[in-house]
Amino acid sequence: MKSLWNDNDAKKYGKSLLAKRVYTSRLLGANPDLVLHGGGNTSVKIKKKDFFGISKEYLYVKGSGCDLATINEDDFSACDMQDLLSMSVMDDLSDT
Repeated sequence: MKSLWNDNDAKKYGKSLLAKRVYTSRLLGANPDLVLHGGGNTSVKIKKKDFFGISKEYLYVKGSGCDLATINEDDFSACDMQDLLSMSVMDDLSDT
């Protein structure tokens, strides 16, 4: 498969890691051979400071129901990686 990455197009989305993930998500979403309409998942890990000024790692995950071909930064949810890792060792986790 030929790469469709274009530096000039990527710059239009911004310099942040999340902006680059939006660009790559849209590239994937635009190809119906790779993604069914509205489907697919993308994510990116980003280190940033929380509201206390503490540097933390977050996993930004594409929201359900968001179309990869038209996704925006607001369509990603930030999940605290430490919280996710802590939950991964739990035997049970209620969804209520």
